[in-house]
Amino acid sequence: MFHSESGTSPAGEDPVDSDPMRDSDPMRDSDPMRDVDPMRDFDPVWDATFLNTRKEAKIIFGVWVVVLLWSVPMSYLHGYGAGAETATIMGIPSWVFWGIAAPWAAASAFAVWYSLRVMVDDDLGRAPEEEEA
Repeated sequence: MFHSESGTSPAGEDPVDSDPMRDSDPMRDSDPMRDVDPMRDFDPVWDATFLNTRKEAKIIFGVWVVVLLWSVPMSYLHGYGAGAETATIMGIPSWVFWGIAAPWAAASAFAVWYSLRVMVDDDLGRAPEEEEA
């Protein structure tokens, strides 16, 4: 197909433009979906229930990450290698109290507050059983 080192055909044409199979394709001009990029004009319309759920999930996940980033280093730094003499709070080693019990209680209190005060009920429509009655 190529006769020179420059990568062009003998007539000086671009080899891609002179492809005989491409020029003889009967569907090339008649198929309107051939050159359509499905993601180019994609603009979804999101449901309000989905948007609320996504927002709530991001907040809960963010709180989980904060508790994780507090609990793991706190427990590791103060609990690992702790000697025989460990300070206690109400009979619990202090690293367990501050590294496990306190973040667990704070996360539980936040979850209760968030679910009762911030989260909203979304209208899911009527159930099929309600429409029949």
